[in-house]
Amino acid sequence: HEYLNDFPNREDELRYVLTAIMPETKDSDFTWSDYQARVNNELVAILGNWVNRVVVLMNKYSNGVVPKISNSNYSEIIKEAHDLQKGVHQFVEQFKFRDAQQQLMDIARTGNKFLQDTAPWHLIKEEGGQQKVEDILFQSLELIRIFRDTSLPFLPHTANRITQILNDQDGLNFGNKINDIGLLFTRVEDSDIEKQREKLAEQARKNQTHKEVVVMEHTPLKEEIVYDDFAKMDLRVGTITEAQKVLKADRLLQLTVDLGFEIRTVVSGIAEHFSPEEIIGNQVTVVCNLAPRKLKGIESKGMILMAEDADGKLKFVRPNEVVANGSAVS
Repeated sequence: HEYLNDFPNREDELRYVLTAIMPETKDSDFTWSDYQARVNNELVAILGNWVNRVVVLMNKYSNGVVPKISNSNYSEIIKEAHDLQKGVHQFVEQFKFRDAQQQLMDIARTGNKFLQDTAPWHLIKEEGGQQKVEDILFQSLELIRIFRDTSLPFLPHTANRITQILNDQDGLNFGNKINDIGLLFTRVEDSDIEKQREKLAEQARKNQTHKEVVVMEHTPLKEEIVYDDFAKMDLRVGTITEAQKVLKADRLLQLTVDLGFEIRTVVSGIAEHFSPEEIIGNQVTVVCNLAPRKLKGIESKGMILMAEDADGKLKFVRPNEVVANGSAVS
């Protein structure tokens, strides 16, 4: 939201990048450097450049007017674009939005390649070149129209701008004049990204201060103990080697922990914070001399130490560096 306040016309870019990095089964990792690279290398260099080239060529060789097509020599390129369009729809039906968007951009790549392969700037010099160029321009406009129709869920504002360019309310009719409304996208500069990083750093500092205050206010100290009480606890470092959900227990995970000197089963109430797959291989701190206890019919031999932040999220208490399983915590 802060970024869109600074750059209100970049909503489609954010939507595009978030879709591109969005896995279907876990959290996404967003970085400003990746955002900058995707916008500049894909939206600007591929899509924006393609549409702009077609507009420039239309103005140069056809006075910005949709030409009359003379033959269907390039119908194969339109079929290829329609096949890509069908692929996008199939991926969307399967909720594979990242794959759908990648295939959408393949339409733009196809359009760029079509211009490079046909090279209308060379054909115009040949005998009968004007008509050949007009055929290429018409097919290029048709490719852009196919892209526009397919892109609406992914790039709605861009699709609307392409409609303004094509001026095709009634289709690509001979004699319609296209509109030159400028570049679809502009480069994201290093200064733009640095500004957002500074904002993030400032917000992080504010959050940290807030968390420290919250912890002091809402986590009072427990009753005082003597050293002998603490010395009775046997804390060891272990590695989670297996993890699975406990049936009919939304909060419980059954963990297999390698303590170096033995393998133990520990039942831990962390299922609402972690999936089994993401914690395998994590080193943890285990209270090893806690009396065994049965939970949902499973004997739990120990307790995993966790820390809870001000937002209620759990974090493993563990060493900063990997140590040998079974190492004592003192």
